[in-house]
Amino acid sequence: MRIFRNISATIATLLLLGTALTLFLTILTGGTQTSILKKLYWLETDCSKYPGAPFNSRCRWTNYGLCAVENGENTNCTHAVAAYPFSPDRNFNSNEDLPSSFIDHSNYYYYTSRIGWAFTLIGLAFVVFSMLPYFLHIFIPNAVFTSLFWIMYVLAIIFTIVGISLSTAAFSRGRSKFRDDGAADTNFGTKTMAVAWTSFFLILFNLLFLSGSFAKWTKSSNKNSISNNDNYNSNSNYDSKNVDIEQTPIKKQSKFVTWFNKPISGNNNVNDTPNVANTAPSGGLSFTPVNARSDVKNGLQPVDNYN
Repeated sequence: MRIFRNISATIATLLLLGTALTLFLTILTGGTQTSILKKLYWLETDCSKYPGAPFNSRCRWTNYGLCAVENGENTNCTHAVAAYPFSPDRNFNSNEDLPSSFIDHSNYYYYTSRIGWAFTLIGLAFVVFSMLPYFLHIFIPNAVFTSLFWIMYVLAIIFTIVGISLSTAAFSRGRSKFRDDGAADTNFGTKTMAVAWTSFFLILFNLLFLSGSFAKWTKSSNKNSISNNDNYNSNSNYDSKNVDIEQTPIKKQSKFVTWFNKPISGNNNVNDTPNVANTAPSGGLSFTPVNARSDVKNGLQPVDNYN
């Protein structure tokens, strides 16, 4: 069982880092023209049939602009702007020959694509922020760190799912409209879609391993707590017994013990008092002295025996 929990914690850590990486790539799609990002885009179509398009060739929509295509890579992109909207009616210089859907529902494409990017960015932020309490809890198990992690992780799930779903919805609808207009070669950016939806599944799938890893820490913490309480109680009982033994007053035996007001000599030292049970007169007191301190420890008190 312990091995399973250790494995769960390791896998959960790797999946958490993987989720952050894929979300980074999703957010940075088309961010540069000099790295692997130049091959990432959301949607590609033939813009040559639209007079208002900035390129008389194939073009691609990314998160930072509209780009031409050369050798399968983004090139000659427009000025980079974060959360670049997918809205041909606004991206092109004119809406001539554009499908009517892009004109009549321009706000839908504009806000859906931009909000999708923003939500995905917020989801990424919560994933990164959740790592701090997660790693702190590994080294310092604490209920506060656990609560902070789960709050941030649940928020990350919500924003990531909504963000990726909105972006996919906008570009999916746009692809359908371009194809209906005769641009049959309009395609999704396969790599971007794969990366984005990988983030979606990783953040959900990791719930299983995160639950297993946190269950390990919770059980361990409870076990230590119970063990500490038991040790405390046992030590407390031990100390209380010692206190009882040390602080219980020892009653000194009287020098004289009477029977019908007749004195019988005794010894001041209770430990050295002789056994006079056999020498007592018939009908008199039969007294068996005991070690007072020993009897106190055993919960006993000296008693007088009468015949």
